[in-house]
Amino acid sequence: DNILEVYRKLPNIEEQIWGKVIVMERNIRSAKAYLRSRVITVDGSEAEFDGL
Repeated sequence: DNILEVYRKLPNIEEQIWGKVIVMERNIRSAKAYLRSRVITVDGSEAEFDGL
């Protein structure tokens, strides 16, 4: 289902978007984010995604 959603939205995604992260917990999507940077860090810290 998640892959089909990405393919449906692909023609309308802004050119600055490099990727999409989908966070799954126990087979349920709990979060998603579009990436505007080619470099991200996932480090297990308590720092939250700020939406920018």
